[in-house]
Amino acid sequence: MAERPTPTVWIGWQGIRVQVPADWTIGQISGEGDDGSMRVDAPDMPRLQIKWKKRGTGSVDVDRTVEDYLKTLTKGRKRNEPAVEVQLGGKYLSRRKKRKAQVRCFSWRGEQQAIGAAWHCTDCDRTVVCQVLGDPDEDLEELAQDVLLSVEDHPDNGWVLWGTYGLECWTPQEFALADQKLMAGLLELRLDRDTERITIRRWGMSDVALRGTDLQTWVGEQLAKGLKTQEWRLESTEYRGHEALRLVGRPRFVWQRTQRFFHHVALKPFGSALAGLIWHCAPEKKIFCVECLLDDENLALADEVCERVVCHRPPDTFPGRERR
Repeated sequence: MAERPTPTVWIGWQGIRVQVPADWTIGQISGEGDDGSMRVDAPDMPRLQIKWKKRGTGSVDVDRTVEDYLKTLTKGRKRNEPAVEVQLGGKYLSRRKKRKAQVRCFSWRGEQQAIGAAWHCTDCDRTVVCQVLGDPDEDLEELAQDVLLSVEDHPDNGWVLWGTYGLECWTPQEFALADQKLMAGLLELRLDRDTERITIRRWGMSDVALRGTDLQTWVGEQLAKGLKTQEWRLESTEYRGHEALRLVGRPRFVWQRTQRFFHHVALKPFGSALAGLIWHCAPEKKIFCVECLLDDENLALADEVCERVVCHRPPDTFPGRERR
């Protein structure tokens, strides 16, 4: 019997995206778009580490970056700790398949083992170092190659993937992450572009949340506090076959309309028009919300963002190994 392909999901943060086994999820994130790191965990152990840094001044030396990183593995090691065997090179990835001018592979083995690679991307000007971790006696090479090959380091046609804890959505690259909430019952991302704002939420356990109430009442209570400066309403509709509510609104106060006027005189957009969509995905027991505060001329963007929020779908599988 042929071996079944491994179900996978996409994880994305700050323009970095990677395809991993479906039971892996973000364990730790730090930094911002220009300089940051992400750790992805399996249920039993950390499995993937990715670090990125945008070039400041001067040239980029990928070899030196790898060497400096590997030195940190042995620095400060105590005598009674297992030795770490480091190896530079290896044919885990090719420059042709990775579409990079320089790719430097490495591996190491101690209490754990890792297979990794580093490169510099001329599109986003970031240097990326990533490694797949495993137990010392694990046959890690095939998994590591699949994961490392899938890593992408810059937006796709102007859109950035945010994928974590079952939320998968894309936002325009001009909007920068301003705030986040990653909790068991609520995932929330807020992204800003000057005065405009996109907020994406996903509530879990909708069967519990909606017990004894209806979607419009429950959503109205959740949004009321954050929309005090807007005159807003929810209109019943349907989306992807699910019960849904369309969110529309306008500025409540004169000072907001005055700001909008002066921004438009200066030929600058001003985020004052409220648009969005909330829908209940009953099969997944989740409620999704896209709330956008945009300039009047940019309202179509709200629907574009909604279309790029993944509601539910069968998990992907790793790309064919012929890509290497």
